[in-house]
Amino acid sequence: MTAVMRWLRITIALAGLLAAPLAWGQVPPDQATPPGGTVRVLAADPVQPQTVLLGTATGAVFRSTDAGRNWRFLSHIGRHEDWVVSGLVADRARPGRWYASLWSWTARNGGVFDSQDGGATWQALWLGHAVRAIALAPSNDHILVAAALDGVFRSEDAGVQWQRISPAHNRELENVESVAIDPLHPQDIYVGTWHLPWKTIDGGRDWWQMRQGVIDDSDVFSIAVDRAQPTTIYLSACSGIYRSDDRGNQFRKIQGIPYSARRTPALVQDPEHPDTIYAGTTQGLWVSEDKGATWKRITSPQLSINSVLALPHRLLLGTNFAGVIASTDGGESFHPSNQGFSSRHVAAVANSPDGRYLSVTGDQAWGGVFLQRPEGSWEQLPALPRRAQAVGLHWSAAGLAAATAAGMALLPPGGKRWLQAPGMPVSPLYALASDRSGSANLWAAGQLGLYHSSDGGRHWALQRNAPAPLYRVLAYRDDHGQQWLWVAGDGYVVRSRDGGRHFLAGRLSLDGAERARINQLALAPNAGAGLGLPETPARPSVKQVAWRSHAWSRAKQSSAAGAVLLAATTAGLYTSDDFGATWTRSGHGLPAENITSVYIEPDGIYAFAGTVGATFRSQDGGAHWQNVHLAPAVEAEARLAPVLPLPPARVAARAGAGQPDLNP
Repeated sequence: MTAVMRWLRITIALAGLLAAPLAWGQVPPDQATPPGGTVRVLAADPVQPQTVLLGTATGAVFRSTDAGRNWRFLSHIGRHEDWVVSGLVADRARPGRWYASLWSWTARNGGVFDSQDGGATWQALWLGHAVRAIALAPSNDHILVAAALDGVFRSEDAGVQWQRISPAHNRELENVESVAIDPLHPQDIYVGTWHLPWKTIDGGRDWWQMRQGVIDDSDVFSIAVDRAQPTTIYLSACSGIYRSDDRGNQFRKIQGIPYSARRTPALVQDPEHPDTIYAGTTQGLWVSEDKGATWKRITSPQLSINSVLALPHRLLLGTNFAGVIASTDGGESFHPSNQGFSSRHVAAVANSPDGRYLSVTGDQAWGGVFLQRPEGSWEQLPALPRRAQAVGLHWSAAGLAAATAAGMALLPPGGKRWLQAPGMPVSPLYALASDRSGSANLWAAGQLGLYHSSDGGRHWALQRNAPAPLYRVLAYRDDHGQQWLWVAGDGYVVRSRDGGRHFLAGRLSLDGAERARINQLALAPNAGAGLGLPETPARPSVKQVAWRSHAWSRAKQSSAAGAVLLAATTAGLYTSDDFGATWTRSGHGLPAENITSVYIEPDGIYAFAGTVGATFRSQDGGAHWQNVHLAPAVEAEARLAPVLPLPPARVAARAGAGQPDLNP
């Protein structure tokens, strides 16, 4: 069975029956998805600059001990799956101690955490505030300042106690995005809001707007104080980059960076060359070697940069989608540096004799469809028509079918380009389903209706009897001659047992979740039919598995028992053991919140469920679940899919499908 989710949800219905299976329970976690992804922040230990921490938009932390050449997943901060790591700061006076700031992209929440063991474990210091940035005073390692959506806060005892230092009811000093502290005077604090920059020279008793020379209503993304000459202040805003030579009393706009690249999340001074300033923008990295007088772009404009880290003899960039990009020659050339790191969104998965296909979301340059070979290497396939994102994949002898927002595409065996499928209009598709990998019988749900193909996706026909309005989630199984088709909507499921020619009357509601949106359906393996998998000590047959889940056990007792389905919904996980006629809440150990995805392996031994940024695993038929604490996916502005962390694997590209040149 192959079931497909909407945008940025992982489709995890792998059948793998026609080849040596690439089961998720057997694939090493560091080889589960292609390298790269989104990096929110990079920070180095000032005492041991070879040690670098990396934070993602789902609370994951990776560590490198060789200046970013190799990475390994280290920890997940806190228990929330929707918290973005916005800042990482190392304590110079206490080796191994780090501070992290976080904010939630689903609520105005977050806080500050600290680690005493180099980032392996984290403890909450201060919660309840969406902290967008954090700074440690260079001249006093006990003073921390947090920039939060509800104001500016300071701790004078290394994070134990915090006080508000901005006026409590000043709407102009809210939505604080950036912060910097004078290297010599810890009472001099600079902050940037979504409107204008501010400063205080008395630790927050009095504040002044730094508006002279700054265009009004400028979102201030980053502030940098010149370490060699603290009277010089740099700030980046949506209106451009500014410089002040009198501690922010008067700014002048720096020229040389085009309007299209003005969004500059990172503004960094080179630690060895104070005249050199790096501007990480949404259109590449710009550098000035004369304190901002002149600028030049030194990377491809296709790189969107969130963080810049200048190390001795090495420059690291944290990007959207492309992961970590490095230069070892002073910015003359750049290359990916993602060994061991991944924060990918996986939208669809399909197995084949050649390996595992994954649809990885991202921008046009870094997303697409990848093939993981059995030995672990990765190959990027040609771009889909109209550079659309595949929300569903299915392999058969006809080739690889991809459901996209621009209709159905087919990559024939050995083909070098995708073909538009006949009979399918160029309109959004939401879901793709089949009973098993390799099957020629496919179903697709889209904006214009329900479609069926009996030849692996070469040709499609609109099903006139489908219920309306169309829903986005499908599951399909040929069970003892009955062709069961499930179509799910908000809080209910409709069913057909003749392949969609007729649908059973009524809408089957989830118990207690009538208003919940169903994100994904997953079918447990059919114990009454042969799975076609070798029976080995490492892979026992389904009949040998000791299920503790009542629902799955009942379905195993007789071939006449109903099919077991799991439904991932916005109100939690639900189970049905009677072909979807009745549903009950299940999933001990799973949060009672948005479950974005659910997947049962073809052999039934492992089940996986995803929340916003976390992966849970069950080994007892879905009765109990445990957070596997693997590195999740990223991107704070969209609903995220869980992914396993990432590989020491190489990525090759077919002709015409290569990733962009990183250099200008």
